[in-house]
Amino acid sequence: MGKLYVVRHGETNFNVQGRYAGSTDVDLNEMGKNQARIMAASFKDKPIDIIITSSMKRALTTTNIIREYLVKPIVVLDEFVERKLGVYEGLTRDEVSKKFPKLWNENVLKQFDNTLHKGESVKQVRERVQKGLSYIKNNYRNQNVLLVTHGYISREIFGYFNKVSEDEFDKYILNNCQVAEYYLY
Repeated sequence: MGKLYVVRHGETNFNVQGRYAGSTDVDLNEMGKNQARIMAASFKDKPIDIIITSSMKRALTTTNIIREYLVKPIVVLDEFVERKLGVYEGLTRDEVSKKFPKLWNENVLKQFDNTLHKGESVKQVRERVQKGLSYIKNNYRNQNVLLVTHGYISREIFGYFNKVSEDEFDKYILNNCQVAEYYLY
């Protein structure tokens, strides 16, 4: 039975500024690169068979740093790119609440409909992530997989493997370059 190691990419300037990045393709800052080096070194002696990564810059940069320590094949899967946040992208929570008060008060990001914020719905993301996880289980079930992805996507993966309540789902946070482990069965 294999293991899935889920890693959130290193820090970006958007993370520091509290901005919604979503599909905005920002790269790591220097702190993020240092975080990735420290995290990557911890995998040096782990039996990883393959690295799967999101195609976004922040994940790819993290992956390339990991490969300095762990030379393994890489597969890029768009199923694990960050959620598209539409009109919220590039804005802080405060800026969203002022610019889109009705959307903010209705908490539209938690809804299963994307028509209001013009991004990707929870349902769309969940289906996409589950498709990616099925791919991993079908192709790498007995291997150890290192997956480099994003904050919201890591939450979806957490929910998938743990069958948690909506409240537990909302509270789950995987910090930059933090690792979560799951069994692939």
